[in-house]
Amino acid sequence: MKLPSVKNLFLRISETFLRFPLPVFVAFIGTLAALVLATESKSTEGAYIFINLLHTCMLGLSLTIAATLFAEQKQLSKSYRFGIDILLLLLLVAYYFYLPVEPSKIYYIRAVLLFIAFHLLVSFVPFIRKDSTIDFWQFNKNIFLRFLTSGLYSGVLFVGLFLALQAISNLFNIPIKEFRYLQLWIVMAGIFNTIFFLAGVPKEYNSTESLDEYPKGLKIFTQYVLIPLVTIYLIILYAYMLKIMIQWELPKGWVSYLVLGFSTAGIFSLLLVYPIQDTTNDKWIRVYSKWFYRALFPLIVLLFVAIEKRIITYGITENRYFIILLSFWLTGITIYMLATRLKKIKMIPVSLFFIATLSSFGPWGAFSVSLRSQLNRFEQEMIKLDMLKNGKVEKTEKKISFEDEKLISTTLDYIIEMHGIKNLQPYFTQILDTLNKNQRHVYAASQKIMNLMGLTYVDKWSVKTTPKELYSYRTTFVQSRCVPVNGFDYLIEYNKSYPSSQDHGTDVQFTGPDSLKIIYNSETNSLKFDFLNQPELSYPLDSLFNKLQSKYLQDEYSALPADMQILLENDKTKLQINFSSFNLTRDSTKVYTTAVTADILVKMKK
Repeated sequence: MKLPSVKNLFLRISETFLRFPLPVFVAFIGTLAALVLATESKSTEGAYIFINLLHTCMLGLSLTIAATLFAEQKQLSKSYRFGIDILLLLLLVAYYFYLPVEPSKIYYIRAVLLFIAFHLLVSFVPFIRKDSTIDFWQFNKNIFLRFLTSGLYSGVLFVGLFLALQAISNLFNIPIKEFRYLQLWIVMAGIFNTIFFLAGVPKEYNSTESLDEYPKGLKIFTQYVLIPLVTIYLIILYAYMLKIMIQWELPKGWVSYLVLGFSTAGIFSLLLVYPIQDTTNDKWIRVYSKWFYRALFPLIVLLFVAIEKRIITYGITENRYFIILLSFWLTGITIYMLATRLKKIKMIPVSLFFIATLSSFGPWGAFSVSLRSQLNRFEQEMIKLDMLKNGKVEKTEKKISFEDEKLISTTLDYIIEMHGIKNLQPYFTQILDTLNKNQRHVYAASQKIMNLMGLTYVDKWSVKTTPKELYSYRTTFVQSRCVPVNGFDYLIEYNKSYPSSQDHGTDVQFTGPDSLKIIYNSETNSLKFDFLNQPELSYPLDSLFNKLQSKYLQDEYSALPADMQILLENDKTKLQINFSSFNLTRDSTKVYTTAVTADILVKMKK
C-alpha cells in the first residue's frame, strides 16, 4: 500500500478548505475561544465573551456544514454560495450578541436543543427533495463511519503527542504546564478532527455502492452487541410491566427514561441494518426488524401512564415537557413504520429536527409551557390555602401541613432557579429582587419568600419523619479570608468536622502553636482553648447559634462577618475567632455543632 505524499496531503487539506471555507473558519474561531478558556488564568472577568463565542461556533459549525451540503445538492453557483456564507456569518454574529452575559440553565438547554437540531439537519439536508432511501442511508452511513474514524485518528494522535511532551518534560527537565495538555486536546478536537472529518464527507449523493458492500464490522456490532442489549432491556421492561399489573400499582416515573432510552437504541439499531433487514440470511435480524415496533406499543402505554402520574402530582417542567413530546413522537413513528410500506427512514431525523427546533422557543416551547404550569401550580396552592387575595399573596397565621410547605418550597425553587425571581413578582407587593441579591444559592431566596408568607421552607429531600433540623451559616468568601492580624501574634486556620449527636461527650482536639489545644465537646456543645500552663478559655457555641438564628435564615450564605466573630480573653491570652462557616443540627432535645471553619487570632499577653 502506497503512503500518501506530503504534496497530496496538503492538496487534500486545501480541497477541504475550498469546499468548506466557512465551517473551517468557524471551527478555527471556536478553537481559539476554547484555548483562551483553557489558560492558566483563574480570573473569570470577561470569560463570558469566550464562552458565548465557543457556544456560537459549536452551533455554527454544523449549521454551516448543512448549508454547504445544501448548496452542493442544488448545484448553486459560487456567487450564491458566497452570499449564503455571508448571510450565515451575519446570523451567527447576531446570535452571539443575543446571548446573555450570565448564562442560565435555560441558556444551556436551548444550546443543546439547537446543537442536536443542526446535527440532524446535516443528515437530511442533501435529500430535501430526493426520495431515494438507499442513497439517504448510504450517505449517513458514510458520515457516521467518518465521524468514528476521525475520532479514532484524533484520539491516537493526541495520545502520541501527549506522550511525546511527557518524554520531553521528563528527559530534558523542561517544565510543561498542565493546561497545555488540555490545549493540545482542544487543537486536536477543534482543528484536526474537524478537517479530517470534512475531508471525508461524501461529494456525491447518488449512491454507487451495492448492498453487498454493507460494512461487516457494522453488521457484527449491530447483530451481536446492540440488538442483544436492546432485547435484554425489552425483557426487563416487560417483566416490570407484568409486576405492576399483578400488584396493581402505578409505574414509577423513572421508567419513562428507560422506555425512551430503550426505544432510541432500538430504532438506531434498525437504522443501522435497514438495507439488509429483509434480505439478510440472519434470522435474528429479520425477526427483530419485524417485531420491534409491534413490541413497542405496550411500552408506550406504560410510558404515558408514568408521565400522567408525574404531571398530575408535580406539573410540567422542562424534563417532563421533553418526555411528553418524545412520547408522542415515538407513538407517531411507531404507527408510521407499521402502517406504511414505504418506510422512509428520513422521517426520523426530519421530525426530530423540527421537535428540537420548535421546542426551544416560543409560547409553545419547553420553557414557556413549563413556567406557566409551575406558576399555575403555585397559584392554585395559594388559593387552596386561602392565601391569595385580589391576586396578591398574604401572610398566613394558620398552621400549614408539611406536604403543602414542601410543595410550595420546591415550586419556588424551580421557578427562581430556571426562570428568575421576577416571574413571582406579580403575586407579591414586596419587591422580590432584593431577596436574591448576593445569594449563592437559589434556596436562600426561596426561604425568604416562604418567610414573607409565614411559612417554613422545606427542601425537596426532606421527609415528614425527619427528626433533625439543619442549619448552615456562611460569610462571603472574600470577606472571610481577608483577616487583619494587627495586634495579634499569629493566626490559626481551623477547619474541623465534629462527631454526630449520638457521640455525646466525645472530644475533638486540635494542637496548635504554644501547645494550644482546641477541644470541642459535643455534650456541652462548646469549644475549649487550653494553653500549656495558662488559664483555659471556653465558649458555648449555643450563644453564637442563638444570635445567628434570630437574625438569619436556616441556610444563610451571606452572613455579615461581624455577626460571626467572637472575642475571648483573660489575663494571659486574647483570642479573636472569625467564623467563615458554622454548621449545626438541632433535634428534639438540643443543638449540636457538626462543622466549623474559622480563623483564630492569638495574642499572648506578657
